[in-house]
Amino acid sequence: MAKNLRCCERGTMTLTMSQLFLGAITFGIGTFRGTEAYVSFHQETLVGHANYAASKMSADHARASNVIANDNAISAAIMGPRFAVEADNITMDQNAMIACPQWGNPYMAMVCSRYQQNKPRALAKLTWVRAKQLFLWSALGKLSGDMDKVASLSAAEQVANAIRSTDSDVSVRIDDPSSRQSIWGGSNTTVACTLAQKDTLSSPMPGAAFPMMMPTLLAALPKALVQVLPQAICGALSNTGSIRLPEVPSVAKQTDADCKTLEEEMRCSISRTSRGGSGGCGAFEAREVTSLEEDDNDGSTRTPTFSKEVRPFLKCAPMTLGSAPRQLASGGYTYRAASNGALVTCTFDRDKCDTDKLVENTDSYLQELGLPSIPDLSSLGGSTREPSDADWNHSNLLRACAYASKPVDEKVAGLSDAVRNLASFGQAASSNVLRKRREYRTCGKWYFPDGPGSDFSEVSHDHQPFVAAWKWSLVAGRK
Repeated sequence: MAKNLRCCERGTMTLTMSQLFLGAITFGIGTFRGTEAYVSFHQETLVGHANYAASKMSADHARASNVIANDNAISAAIMGPRFAVEADNITMDQNAMIACPQWGNPYMAMVCSRYQQNKPRALAKLTWVRAKQLFLWSALGKLSGDMDKVASLSAAEQVANAIRSTDSDVSVRIDDPSSRQSIWGGSNTTVACTLAQKDTLSSPMPGAAFPMMMPTLLAALPKALVQVLPQAICGALSNTGSIRLPEVPSVAKQTDADCKTLEEEMRCSISRTSRGGSGGCGAFEAREVTSLEEDDNDGSTRTPTFSKEVRPFLKCAPMTLGSAPRQLASGGYTYRAASNGALVTCTFDRDKCDTDKLVENTDSYLQELGLPSIPDLSSLGGSTREPSDADWNHSNLLRACAYASKPVDEKVAGLSDAVRNLASFGQAASSNVLRKRREYRTCGKWYFPDGPGSDFSEVSHDHQPFVAAWKWSLVAGRK
């Protein structure tokens, strides 16, 4: 009996000790799984903080972009009335220049009288709309320039406060381009003026002063002026390249006189040649044409006997067998060269002359009105805005990243070390895996939705800063 009892006790102790060891292993494995779960939650929590920070930054930037787009639209909207009022005032002056010298004509006398009576009202309206445009462009331009940076600073502060209230041990670092530069630092004033021109031309504003203030003799002039004022005031590109105002009587009259004078000068030079000798011809001092084929060292031919004012509109060539006299809009002039007796035909391109001189005279006319051909954009009071990088939808300019980090609890790291030591029977080396500092990154961007299938895909790139449709999204996963 005693022998059996001893065997039973020995077996029981052996079994107990083996079960105790297996229990320790089981407890260690369970504890190790607990640290693994902690690390997983730790990582996902930091990713959540980074996602929140990046979302908040990009959402507030997108909201600021839409405010700036609205500012741009308001600035463009006020420029339209200015164009219309400027055009009406100029048209009134042109009507007076025609009508007032004709006091003997009752209708013209009435037009002139109405002009003198109502011009002060028109000037007051012009002064008001200029001041209004100057104020809005100055205020909104400054607001748009600061809006994005203010939104960034405000969003960063809100992110820091929200995360601090949740877990004070979490550290968040934000990389925002607006902290280094002005994101909306570009100017698109010429686009704003072009949009204002389109709106004004399709509205009843041009010519609204007629016949309310006075009858007009130049009904087409207000809209013609609106077509060129964006270029004269804002430096916008004209659809036709250069400013031309044939609707202004003084400009058209001067253009016709200039071209007639140049053509007469050409005819005079040829007339002197046909008679032989040199000397004057009316108001011109013309030299004898002796050569039409002088080389100018670049393979081209010149007609040096004609003045430099005439040459751009002149083409002379010796006639050959079977060739007809050259004819253009104003016909041609033929003479026999004194040097070799060859018959030479010269033509004056009146169409080209009218076009070129109309540009010159229009420019002079606008300068007389105080609208120079090279506009002083500072006189507008400010500027409408666009992103500093012209390729804003495909660059890193409109992108902010948030980095979140937090050290792993030292107790968890120590417990993990103990479990590793126990599971390896004391053979595991020390590890700093859980003690290494890590950051989890998420990035967000704000953009104009111009991709295929978007409701705004047909908005041209240069018009996007005037449409409040800016969006945001997260664009980079954790790292």
